[in-house]
Amino acid sequence: MRRRPAARRVRPGIQQIPDGQLSPAWVGNGCGDVVATNSLGRALLSPLFDDPARPVNHVRFRFLNPRAVDFYLDWDGTARDVVAVLRAADGAI
Repeated sequence: MRRRPAARRVRPGIQQIPDGQLSPAWVGNGCGDVVATNSLGRALLSPLFDDPARPVNHVRFRFLNPRAVDFYLDWDGTARDVVAVLRAADGAI
């Protein structure tokens, strides 16, 4: 399956969703890309944003970045969650 390039910007209406939250918030796609975030979400996910690989991606960070071991408290649980999201996205195609 070929990935579409990630959008550089999201529509203003989509960005309003995380911006309107008083807690960390982000919007992702089925591939694990973080496509929008508010400032608290960016702070919470800062290790993902520190990774030079783009787009910012939960899946890639979780499985390929050594810093993920310290970032995710439940290593096995996050692995199951990430794989489940990818399988659900694949089934929706």
